[in-house]
Amino acid sequence: MLISGKSFHKFYFDFYGGGDNSDGGQDADVATTADNKAAQSATKINITMSNPHVRWLGGGCCSDGCGDGSAAVISYVRMDQSVDSSEGGPVTRLSSETRVWENRDGRLVHVHFHKS
Repeated sequence: MLISGKSFHKFYFDFYGGGDNSDGGQDADVATTADNKAAQSATKINITMSNPHVRWLGGGCCSDGCGDGSAAVISYVRMDQSVDSSEGGPVTRLSSETRVWENRDGRLVHVHFHKS
């Protein structure tokens, strides 16, 4: 899966980045940096939507002049990045989500959600 966007990658750079290893004690510094990042990021969660696909139903895309679509189905992969509280390392969880939006009086209204 190709992940585009900065926030997904920045999560890992922020977690592993930093620390001064100029004294040659790289192993100890990396462990200390990882412990500090785990403590700082314990409650931080980054959510990224990947590979979104939109399918308009009912003849067009919406009521803003470009069509007369009555609904849209959006499917994508959701990636939740967080720090594992027991291990202290970063964890990425993937799930597939589908949402159905209905065009009601020119406004899209969310009418159905599925996650697997």
